[in-house]
Amino acid sequence: MNVLADIIQNIINFSVPMLLVAIGGMYAHRSGILNVSYEGSMIAGALVGACVIHFIGKILPAQIVFILAILSALVAGGIYACFHAFLCVGGKTDPKICGMTLNIFSAAAALFIIETFSENASIDIKKIFAVGEIPLLSDIPFVGDILFKDTYLTTYVSILLLIISSVLLYKTSFGLRLRCCGDNPKAALAAGLKVIKYRYAAELIAGMLSAVSGLTLVVTAFSSFRGSVGGYGYLAIVVLIIGAWKPLRVFALSIIFGAVSALSGIMAELNIMPEMDNLWNMAVFVFALVLIAVFNPMIKKPKELTKQNMQQIE
Repeated sequence: MNVLADIIQNIINFSVPMLLVAIGGMYAHRSGILNVSYEGSMIAGALVGACVIHFIGKILPAQIVFILAILSALVAGGIYACFHAFLCVGGKTDPKICGMTLNIFSAAAALFIIETFSENASIDIKKIFAVGEIPLLSDIPFVGDILFKDTYLTTYVSILLLIISSVLLYKTSFGLRLRCCGDNPKAALAAGLKVIKYRYAAELIAGMLSAVSGLTLVVTAFSSFRGSVGGYGYLAIVVLIIGAWKPLRVFALSIIFGAVSALSGIMAELNIMPEMDNLWNMAVFVFALVLIAVFNPMIKKPKELTKQNMQQIE
């Protein structure tokens, strides 16, 4: 039973970062911005958060350090998002080109900073930030072992954000207006909506959540930061598209992708067919390619994502 609980917790540790990115991406894509810069914002958040942990990790209690690291990642993600929004929303730069350029820049900058200040070219996360156990709830058979023992704060935050986003995007006037900006910006303008402001807000949310996702991935799944988040920002885009920007579908796909990532890692660690170690590491990306090839033609996308003519909303 403990082995099964450990496997499920490992799946959660890989699923939560993708879920956080996907939640943020729902806002950006629904507003009509084809944001592909999540990999870069994850790297920015992971770098800043890991540095905070490295410098103050020995001074303060674990959960306070983790909260401060999350807040620092939020700031880093917000700055990154503002820069991306300034270029794409304000500057009318092609968001695909801009996003990929920022991803490359973030990876290169993070690697340069780490190699400059770290002897082993990595920032190791030596402190355990999981919540030991929650009284009463941790005593629930099986479920308590999975969700209320050795669980990270970001797991609970991601579930709360998913619920909030489900309501905000589909049950409030803000969500209706945001989706209108993505489906028909001209009609939104004619109705008096400030499309630019909605898109800036959506970009900010996406950048901040992606940055926290990067930190979460490093702390929960990687245990060190070497200037990369392993392509999980790109996987989150697949989760978004195949999930059709719907909260419950995105949640289910995040769990599925997390399971593939965790199980492929377990296969590699168990040294099963060692000649295939590299193939195990590729499994989640091969899975993503198959899903995109099969399901992408069936997905109904926000209309503005297929146009990306930013001049239309001036």
